[in-house]
Amino acid sequence: MKKTTVLRQAAWLYTASVCSLHLLFPGFEGYAAITGSKWRLLCALFLLCFGGGALLRLELAIIGGQPLPKLTRPKLSFFDVCLLAFWSWSALSTLLSPFRAAAFWGGSRRIGFVTVTILCLSCILTEHLLTPDRRLALLLGAALTLNGVFAFVQLAGYNPFTLYPAGMTYFDAHKRYAGAFLGTVGNIDLLSGVFCAAIPVCIVLALRGRDRLRFLLLIPAAISAAVAAGMSVAGCFLGLAGGFALLPAALMKTKKSKLCAALILLAAVIAGCLLLYAVGPRLGGTAGEAAAILHGELDDSFGSGRVYIWRKTLALVPERPILGGGPDTLGLRTDAAFERYDDEAGRTRRTVVDNAHNEYLEILADQGVPALVFYLLALIAACVRWFRAAPNDPVAAACGCGAAAYAVQALVGLASPCSTPFFWLALGVLMSRRS
Repeated sequence: MKKTTVLRQAAWLYTASVCSLHLLFPGFEGYAAITGSKWRLLCALFLLCFGGGALLRLELAIIGGQPLPKLTRPKLSFFDVCLLAFWSWSALSTLLSPFRAAAFWGGSRRIGFVTVTILCLSCILTEHLLTPDRRLALLLGAALTLNGVFAFVQLAGYNPFTLYPAGMTYFDAHKRYAGAFLGTVGNIDLLSGVFCAAIPVCIVLALRGRDRLRFLLLIPAAISAAVAAGMSVAGCFLGLAGGFALLPAALMKTKKSKLCAALILLAAVIAGCLLLYAVGPRLGGTAGEAAAILHGELDDSFGSGRVYIWRKTLALVPERPILGGGPDTLGLRTDAAFERYDDEAGRTRRTVVDNAHNEYLEILADQGVPALVFYLLALIAACVRWFRAAPNDPVAAACGCGAAAYAVQALVGLASPCSTPFFWLALGVLMSRRS
């Protein structure tokens, strides 16, 4: 793919806009409509940056005396081929979906084919066009800092910009309204995804980068980590632990040292499971549930009901194993729901499940087995690039760690235009680095 100045600037502008404006913009209708607001902004940024860049490049070719580059066969990596195969299968799934309109535009989660297209294309365009610099890192750090300060104000019991319903605060979560929301991202599960993708980038760049301002990135990392501790989402801790646990192996320079680091990590995981097996039953919360699973007990209530959701999601796969129901159509196919009694209103509230709370199961149910295979192959290719490039490239080390942390939390998280674009940008920057 031939690089041109205009398109490279478009890639930089898109990345900068997502890392700043998209992260900080909560919309004008509060948390109830924040997903739609983020989705519309993401679509607008993609069209303005890449669409506008393409039109400007064409205009320069017509009237500016800058001829377009000759058409040549694009040099696609294995990662690109897998990602394009994933996108193509998602397109076929959308075309043949019994819920075609919802699959194309997206259901309540706004992660339909339009969003899949933006995410895949932005990743490939970033890979081939973007030249990352310290301005992007500082923009991301500044946006994370502002988001963290905003979240601290909410954790103090205030409702700035009335993002919560009138008269409510963060502490009314799961009581007076369904879910829990914080910061400028919205749902705390989605904010966890952003933190998993961004905190490792800031920390690794601060510790291994070469820029003299790099240590400033520890400020947003510390603030975001404090917010993560305050909202206490297990998926966030799981993702960050997974990303940083894999980092030492990625940073090793030789295959032998990488293998040793991987074996040490495996031994630590096994030892941790054995310890959890022994003492876990006496613990409560997530640790107690994990220990119960190791003892062969699997209850639908585990993981805040995620086991129940996963069971219901897996039950849908045999119905359409090859093409799935179409992107973001799980909520239209499942009967999974939760009920809770609202003491204040004096009635039972019912919350319908519209996502799998596991991004890999979501792809399996919505786009079919082939789509999941292509997606996992792309992630494996990205992991190989991370392990090859990280020892000598701080940017690759940082973005790979962020992508790995997000991919781990995706085991219990959900895709959304509020959070997932940060993962795909991290992947794109990682794949742009040469080993």
